[in-house]
This record gives sequence, C-alpha cells and structure tokens, in this order.
Amino acid sequence: AFVGYVLPSKIYACVATGRPLLFIGSARSDVHRIAASGLPSDRYYRVEVGDAEGVARSLETIAGVAEARPKTGIERAA
Repeated sequence: AFVGYVLPSKIYACVATGRPLLFIGSARSDVHRIAASGLPSDRYYRVEVGDAEGVARSLETIAGVAEARPKTGIERAA
C-alpha cells in the first residue's frame, strides 16, 4: 500500500476549481482527506481501487451534474 507515501500536489488545484472530482483510492489517503474537506459532498466522489461499477456510477452522476449547470460561456472544451 502507498497510502501516506504519495501526495500529488495537483490535488490542491483540483479542489480549488470547485468542480466535481472523482478519486479512485483509499479513504485513508491524504488525497481523500484534502478533497473531502475542500469540496461539498455533491462535488466529491471516491471509490475504491477495482470498483469499476462505482467509477461508472460516479462518472454518470458527474456528467448529470455538468449537464444541469447553466453554461457561463467560459468553460473550455474537453
């Protein structure tokens, strides 16, 4: 297990955007702690490694949230 050994610094920028975030990893990870404390529960999703169904559900939810948000004209194309 790498929990506690690796912390990608980009997590701070991801949280700062306020956009929906999906983390695939342990609830014991600092990445999870930072994201869960920095984003509301309707914008942060976490699934365990190997949970393909959980990833699919989370992505479908995130896509639905994005569809429901009003367009501001400043979003970049994906």
